[in-house]
Amino acid sequence: MDEPAIKQLIANEVHNAVQSSQNSMLSRIDTLMSNKLGSFESSMKESQRQLSDSQIAKIEELTTDNYEFKRKGNKEQHKINTKIIKKMKKAQSNLQDSPMQNEQINSATQRIGEGIDLLTHRQKLVKMADQSESGWKTVEEYQTNSLTDNSEDEKRIRRADVRAAQKMKAERKTKKE
Repeated sequence: MDEPAIKQLIANEVHNAVQSSQNSMLSRIDTLMSNKLGSFESSMKESQRQLSDSQIAKIEELTTDNYEFKRKGNKEQHKINTKIIKKMKKAQSNLQDSPMQNEQINSATQRIGEGIDLLTHRQKLVKMADQSESGWKTVEEYQTNSLTDNSEDEKRIRRADVRAAQKMKAERKTKKE
């Protein structure tokens, strides 16, 4: 081999080595940037979710905490139920934001939603018992006659209150005799 061919061969090898090194470095930079941006994106999403959750909690607190309870026991029950609902909503939100989506997560999310619905209904009953003179008797009457639809809910509550008051009067009358 003559000297110009050797120089050309060396130049090609150096060029290939430099090209390979540059490609490797660009690949590492790309991976590093992707990881950093992904981490930043996850951090921003979490931060936004937390901010959103806290704002929703404040709004719900402002809209639901203006009720004045007549009975201390009902007030305490309502406070505890509210705390449980907040915890369940946070857990539900965490599960929904989970990158893994499988049947167990979906099932857990659904069950938490059902638990929230049950507690929300219970909160309504606590307030109903607190508002009524007949207390939990009204709730009992309301629940035993819950075959009608929600459009008649207001009427059902009033009728349940009247029936409970009548039963309480009858019980007092029999006790006096």
